[in-house]
Amino acid sequence: MEVYGTKPKMFTKAWWGYFWYYYKWHTLAAAFVLTVIITGVVQCATDVKYDLQVDYVVDGILSDEQKTALEQLMCENIGDAGGNGKIDAFVLYLNMAETKDIQMKQAMQTKLFLEQGYSESFVFIASKDYISWLASAEIFEPVSAWAPDAEGDYYASLAGCTALEELGIDTSDLYVAVRKLRKDEDKDFAKAQYENGMKFAQFLVSKR
Repeated sequence: MEVYGTKPKMFTKAWWGYFWYYYKWHTLAAAFVLTVIITGVVQCATDVKYDLQVDYVVDGILSDEQKTALEQLMCENIGDAGGNGKIDAFVLYLNMAETKDIQMKQAMQTKLFLEQGYSESFVFIASKDYISWLASAEIFEPVSAWAPDAEGDYYASLAGCTALEELGIDTSDLYVAVRKLRKDEDKDFAKAQYENGMKFAQFLVSKR
């Protein structure tokens, strides 16, 4: 440790004052770095591996209550992909509506762009404009692979889906698609998530 002035005996009252005066910013910087590291480790240790994640992309509002209810609906209609004895589901909600908040708009657009190639979701529920744009990247399975009786090439209409309408969700311009497995994914767990995705998407279409 570099010494400034006359250094008092270590760990005495005078030393603490001396230390804080000369090394305050060093200490705060080190504490910040340590906090970031610890936070990262804790997040990794407690990171939830969802049995199914859904991207919900619309020009409108999905309330907290509706989001929670949709996640509960997912849990009731999928299996335990992680094999940990419980089922966890998550809805990633992207509100693409016009806003005066430029940063928020850019953030939503960037997130949607990333979802086209790096999403952890296997089911996409979106309005026609967004589902067709996502489908242009050829990331979806043919509808015939998961709902043979449904109409559509890579996404199917959810108009009139009673399971969603009972949650207060407007289904008039809502579509569902299932993402393909990527080569970079953990095959066992991702395959189980993928199968959950097909199961849930088929369930929604069957409720039309």
